[in-house]
Amino acid sequence: MSARDAGGADSGPGPAPADELEAGQRQAELAERTLRAAYDSALDPHVLYEAIRDASGQIIDFRFVDANPAACEYNQWDRERLIGTTLLDQWPDFASDPTREAYAQVLVTGEPLTLDDAAWVQERLFGGQLRHYDLRAVRVSDSLLSVTWRDITDRREAAEHDRRMAAVVAQSTEAIIVTDFPSGNVTLWNPAAERMYGYTAAEMLGKSAYLLTPPEERARLHELAGALGTGESIPDFDGYRYRKDGTLIPVSISAAAIRDDEDKVIGLVSFHRDIRERVKVEKEIEESKNRALEKVAELEQYQQLTVGRELRMIELKKEIEYLKKSGPARRGDPDSES
Repeated sequence: MSARDAGGADSGPGPAPADELEAGQRQAELAERTLRAAYDSALDPHVLYEAIRDASGQIIDFRFVDANPAACEYNQWDRERLIGTTLLDQWPDFASDPTREAYAQVLVTGEPLTLDDAAWVQERLFGGQLRHYDLRAVRVSDSLLSVTWRDITDRREAAEHDRRMAAVVAQSTEAIIVTDFPSGNVTLWNPAAERMYGYTAAEMLGKSAYLLTPPEERARLHELAGALGTGESIPDFDGYRYRKDGTLIPVSISAAAIRDDEDKVIGLVSFHRDIRERVKVEKEIEESKNRALEKVAELEQYQQLTVGRELRMIELKKEIEYLKKSGPARRGDPDSES
């Protein structure tokens, strides 16, 4: 709006109507509430620091002037207690930590700070445990610094655990096969499985593990998989599986269910051991046992024959002795003289 003087000339902008001022104020308040709501609802901790300078203007500390609920929860203090404290209050080693200078440089240069997988020892919050963070800091003004961070320690440890487990699986001498449940499609096929069955991981991922199973064993395998899916445990079992070249080999298998955070079975892991050598040895032992039994039977038969001959000899000797003793009597018999 503009006002005109008595001659009709434009004398410049005049006072804005009250309703326009009120509308502008409402818009500003709405924008502030929207920004605050976004700030408070952020899942990551977010704080606003004010630089504390010494007499020479050197930044020596930072004071909490604002913090969202996530930051208060992480620091284990409510907002009223947290606001007004300093980083040195929370973190006594801050004075000598490179982070203090890095924060100061953000205020001096205006260049944002990006730290990924930065590590700090947390005495007050975690009893001296080393924690890992992704952190971002940006300048708001010459004295105000906006900082947000994410504690990635658990994620990092989980990733490290996964790497260790992947190494164990890759280096295992046993074939390890993981399948989706209930589809039975392969989701993991380790190098030992490649060597044992002749299929590469690329050939088996997404394919059904029943590809390896002889038709006569599939019903049993379905039954065992169903038992695992309902939470039952199953003992190790032996069976036969096909190699890529069509060879049918004997294997020993142990299996277990994989569960999600809600204890729902989402997959099965099985450990396959090639027992061809064991079966060969067992067969040789069985054949050796059978040969030994046959030999024992032959010996028993020979012994029976030998004992029989010995008994016959004893009988003959008795008869001879009898005849010898009865000879003179027979010679004195009158009938024998005639």
